Amino acid sequence: MFSKSGVFSSRLIGFLVVTAFVAPILIAWWMVRTPSLLSDMGLLNRGALVSPPIDIRLSERYGPLRDLEMAPGEWAIVYFTDSRCEDNCIEMLNLLSTIRILLGHSGTRVQINGLFPSGNSEQLGYLNDSDALKSLSTELAARTEFATITSGIFFLDWRGQVVSYFPEHTDPADIKKDIKRLLRASKLD
Repeated sequence: MFSKSGVFSSRLIGFLVVTAFVAPILIAWWMVRTPSLLSDMGLLNRGALVSPPIDIRLSERYGPLRDLEMAPGEWAIVYFTDSRCEDNCIEMLNLLSTIRILLGHSGTRVQINGLFPSGNSEQLGYLNDSDALKSLSTELAARTEFATITSGIFFLDWRGQVVSYFPEHTDPADIKKDIKRLLRASKLD
């Protein structure tokens, strides 16, 4: 009735069907259990995730950051340092502006700003508030893997949430990749 080849082919088909359903589950489980594999593949953020995000609207201590106005789907890239904004600071802000330009049309949804200690009034258009700077640095250090933070870059969404932090000397390509991903994910049609 049943030939050996018929039994073999039906078993093979059964094995392939089971494999088709079980293999994706096993692969997903393996990838979750080995996150270093994901980071090598470039699927994770390059900046440090701020967990939980800092909601600047909940406290008066974030001063001028609370006054940034953004529409839904917009982002702010804020460079901050606890020292006076001099040549290297201007260079960093110019680099962030270049990243914004490289984003093309999506770059119109990105604001570039700076947060510096009080007394930098000659830097028109940037935020100057020592207390906000100190509060933000403390919160970022508490919510990321960095022990102390005195300068860097963070992403702020339109709801007032600080979601990602980059040390000051981060590769600009990493900043661009992360903001591009956030812009794609928050696009409103």
